[in-house]
Amino acid sequence: MVVSDLPLSASSEGLFTVFASSVGAGAANVGSGVRPPTPEEVQGAARALREILATATAAYGHLAVDEGRFLAHLARHIPAAPEEWLPALARIHAADLYLAFACADQVPGALAVFEGTCASVIDAALSGQATADFADDAKQLVREKLFIGGDTGEGDEPTAAPRIVSYAGRGPLAAWVAVSAQRTALSLRRKEASPHARHRAAAAEELAASVHPELAYLKRTYRTAFVTCFEEAFAALTSRERTLLRLHLVSRLRLEQMAPMFQVNISTVSRWLAGARDSLLTQTREGLSRRLHLSPGEFESLARLLRSQIDVSLVRLLADRPPSKS
Repeated sequence: MVVSDLPLSASSEGLFTVFASSVGAGAANVGSGVRPPTPEEVQGAARALREILATATAAYGHLAVDEGRFLAHLARHIPAAPEEWLPALARIHAADLYLAFACADQVPGALAVFEGTCASVIDAALSGQATADFADDAKQLVREKLFIGGDTGEGDEPTAAPRIVSYAGRGPLAAWVAVSAQRTALSLRRKEASPHARHRAAAAEELAASVHPELAYLKRTYRTAFVTCFEEAFAALTSRERTLLRLHLVSRLRLEQMAPMFQVNISTVSRWLAGARDSLLTQTREGLSRRLHLSPGEFESLARLLRSQIDVSLVRLLADRPPSKS
């Protein structure tokens, strides 16, 4: 007899009960039309929960985490529909989510483990900052937002919960922390930017357009269509591709710094980045060709502009968007 044919043990039933009461925000789904799970879905979810706990405690079993509270936290990041439970649970980075929850729940020793695991990631994400003082301020602010929460006065929407609570375990914790760090640094830099510096940057952009009339014409004529098609193409990328681009272009991390975050080698990261760029460029061009009626010469000029501006546009887009939960 296979495991899925067996009745739930008392411990598994308890785990599943905690999970089911909170999945997809729990009470918010009452009366929402979500069907009850089948016996097979219950068995599969209970088995996946046991495996997640086993993986997590193998890595951080020395932390006194309340398993029930952890499972309730995990369940809030899982879709309400029972048919989506197993695929979602299979994608969870169990040990990373367990550590993040331990920090959020103020488990003794958890912050020390986090520092040992992610302090170097934060340092690397902020290594390209202008001054050591700015980097130190940013590192402090990263930790305040991760573990204290509230309105830190850097221009983001106020939030009562520490940011670490929003980590959903769908990607490596190290990559998520790196993105959070560079996002905080960008917010801090915008806050500290002087009006004089902003005017100087605007003047530089105007000068660049004046010495490149074709670029100025194309930007002026097709700006709205380009922005629309570019954002649609960016939204079509996978979560991993968006995270890679953010780390590489905004945080300016090198390939050898990014590879350990995704537990792959440098050549794989390089291939992923190239694929993300190619996909972005191709889909943007296809979107523009559908929207605009251009002569062959105009289209080739626009294609050259896209190739030259793709990274600049990405940096601006990524700087203005919060990182997705992962």
